[in-house]
Amino acid sequence: MKLKVLIIYFLFTRIFIAGSIPTQEDKKILELAINYEFDKTDEILKSLMLESNELKYHYLFLNVEIIKSVKILNDLPFSKVNTVRDSIQKVLIEYSENVIENFRDRKLDTYNKFYLGSIYGLLGRFYDVTKSSYDAYSNQKESINILEQVLEISPKLADANLLPGLINYYTDRLGGVTEFVLGILGLPGNRATGLKQLYIVEEKGFLNNWLATMSLAEIYTKREENSFEALPLIEKIVKKFPNNSEFKNQLCYEYIKLYMPLKAKNLIKADTKNEISDFTKALFYHYIGRYQKSNNIYTQILKKKDTTSLDIYEQAKYIANINNFLLGKNKIIYELNDKYQKRYINMVKKPNIAKKVYLFKKAVLLENDNSFQKYFDSKNIFNESDYYLANFNFYAGVFFYKKKNYEKAESYFINSKRLIFNDFGLPASIYLLDIYKKIYADDEKVEQLLRDINKINNNKLSISAKDLEKKYNL
Repeated sequence: MKLKVLIIYFLFTRIFIAGSIPTQEDKKILELAINYEFDKTDEILKSLMLESNELKYHYLFLNVEIIKSVKILNDLPFSKVNTVRDSIQKVLIEYSENVIENFRDRKLDTYNKFYLGSIYGLLGRFYDVTKSSYDAYSNQKESINILEQVLEISPKLADANLLPGLINYYTDRLGGVTEFVLGILGLPGNRATGLKQLYIVEEKGFLNNWLATMSLAEIYTKREENSFEALPLIEKIVKKFPNNSEFKNQLCYEYIKLYMPLKAKNLIKADTKNEISDFTKALFYHYIGRYQKSNNIYTQILKKKDTTSLDIYEQAKYIANINNFLLGKNKIIYELNDKYQKRYINMVKKPNIAKKVYLFKKAVLLENDNSFQKYFDSKNIFNESDYYLANFNFYAGVFFYKKKNYEKAESYFINSKRLIFNDFGLPASIYLLDIYKKIYADDEKVEQLLRDINKINNNKLSISAKDLEKKYNL
C-alpha cells in the first residue's frame, strides 16, 4: 500500500513539475506559429491540450493566437483594422481571465508561476489595446510581482524577462500624467530596463527568444524610428521563418526605407505569392528608375483609398506624379495636398536639373560609384536652388554613410537639413542620430541634433535620442 502511494506521488510530481518545464516540442509550437504554419501548430496544441490541462499550453495557445491575429490584421483593408482588432482582443481577454481564474489559487511550481505571471502580463497588454487603463495596470502589476519572484528564485530563467521587459518599455512610453500616476502606484516603467530585459530573452531565452526578437524589431521600427537597429533583427527572423510574410514584407520595406533597393531586389523577384505590399514594390521600382512600372502599381493602389493610411495614400500620389514627370509628362495626374504640392513645385521648377537630381539619387541607391562620381564632380549644377542643393547633400550623405565614412556623411546630412529643414530635417536627423551612436562627435553637434529633433516634434525619434543623452551625458 505504501509503495502504491509512493508511485502515485512520484507520477503526479513528475507530471506536474517535469511537465511544466518548457520542452523542444513547446518551442516547436511557437516556431511553427511564427513561420505561419498554423495547421501544424493547431494540430499539436489540440492534441496536447486534450491530454493535459497544463498551464503552459494555455500560455502557448495565447501566443499562437496573438501571432495569428497579427497576420489577420495585416491582411485587412486599413479601414477595418480597428474593428477587427477590438473583436480579437475581447476574445483573448475572456480566455486569459478564465485561465487565471482557474489557476491563480493553486499551489504552483516556479515554471507554472512563470506561465501564470506571463498570462497576467498578456492580459494587461490586451486591456492596453482596448484602452481599459485600470485593468491594464492591475494585471501588468500582478505580472511584474509574480515574475520578479520567479527571477528571484530562478535568476537564470531568462524567458521570465519577456513580459517585464515589454511592460517596462511600454509604460515608459506613456509619458505625461499617466506615467507619473503609474509610477506612484508602483509601475513606473523604464525604457532602458525594458530593452535590456528583452535583449536578455533574445540572447539567452529558450521558449520566448523569438518572441523577444520580434518585439524588439517592432519597437525599433514602429516606436522609435530606428531601422538601423531593427534591420539585423528582421533579417534574422526572415532567415529562420521564411513563411512569415509580415516580416518578409517588413524587411523589404526597411531596405527601401534605408535606400538599399539592391537588397530588396531578391525579395521582390522571389515574391511569387504576392506577399510584398504593392506600396513597397511601387517605391522599389521608383527607386531603380522603372517609373512606368512603378506608376502601374500606384494606379491600382490609388483606386483603393480605404486599404491604406492617409499618409501613405498622399505619399503615393506624390511619387506617382514625380514618376509621370520623369517620364517626360509634366501634367499632374493626382491632386496633391499642400505639403506635397509645395514639394512637387520645388522639384520640377527647373526640369533639366530636377532630372539630374534623380539620376544622382539613382546612382546612390544603385551603388553605382562611377555615376555617383560623375554628378558629384559637377555638383555646382545643383546650386540653382536650395531645394536641389539640399537633395544633393542628403543623397551624398546616404552614399558616404553606406561607405561607412560617417564623418563625411555627417557634414552632408547637416547641410541638407540646414538648407531645407521642413523636408530634410527628419530623414537627416535619423541618419545623424545613428552616426552619433556609432562615433563620438562634438557635444555641440549632438546638442544641436537634439534641438532639431525637439523642433521636428517626432515622438518616436525623441525616444530613440535618449541613447545619445546617456552616451554623451547630456
